[in-house]
Amino acid sequence: MTTWAVSVHREAGLGLETGNQREIFERGWQHVAIRPNAWRGNGPVSTDAGRFFVKGLRIPLIRKKQRWVQRWDIEREAAALEQLRGLGLDVPEVVAWGTERVAGISLRSFLITAFLDQTTNLEQWIAAHDTWPETLGAEEREILTSAGRTLHELHRVGFAHGDMASRNILVHPAGRAARTSLIDVPRLVALDTDNANMDGFRLVKTAMKAGLPRAAAALLAAPFSGGDGAAFVADVERIRAIPGRLRRKLAYHRWRRRDRAAGEAGSSDTTAG
Repeated sequence: MTTWAVSVHREAGLGLETGNQREIFERGWQHVAIRPNAWRGNGPVSTDAGRFFVKGLRIPLIRKKQRWVQRWDIEREAAALEQLRGLGLDVPEVVAWGTERVAGISLRSFLITAFLDQTTNLEQWIAAHDTWPETLGAEEREILTSAGRTLHELHRVGFAHGDMASRNILVHPAGRAARTSLIDVPRLVALDTDNANMDGFRLVKTAMKAGLPRAAAALLAAPFSGGDGAAFVADVERIRAIPGRLRRKLAYHRWRRRDRAAGEAGSSDTTAG
């Protein structure tokens, strides 16, 4: 049996205001752009009411793994965005979402959010710098601090991102004050020491892989590391430098649990060495 669930939050000129659940879903699905043989796609859509960002998933009924499907749960992401927005975090506004299910299994789903004009993700912003000055300018310092504060604010309200990376923070155009937004939150989970450290580690790691130098990475890490961004970055660099994938993973997993087991951070270095 096929069922449809649709939630429309505001009029957007996308034809989602009237009809039964199936009709509204199909009209929403028309705005999804997915390449042949691909299972997900996203992109901007323009109407008389403005610009919007549409994300769509098309999942085969028969698939080998269920876990990776859960990583892209549209309904869960919509609920997470609404919750974070209600808590005052800078995330995109949900316009509408819809899911088609067969025997309770999601096959097609879409999420429409407000489009954040002229933004670039933090990874691209970092990569756009051919060189980094020895002393950062005011704009660079403000943006990096704002990006770190974005993760800190998420942790402050009791959540971890679960898929934190520099591509999941958007940098807004330069203005009176630096502004960054959080995106892609389908894996949002309740905060604990383990996933808080994991969020920070992944954000710093991906930023440095994009070309962010050590001193700038320390500025990024300062807001969510208790102010000691340099020590946090040093931990990330030390773990990434450990030879051998299994030894590196062991050191990383011990390090990220350090606040729950006294002295474990030190023992991870010994084990990894």
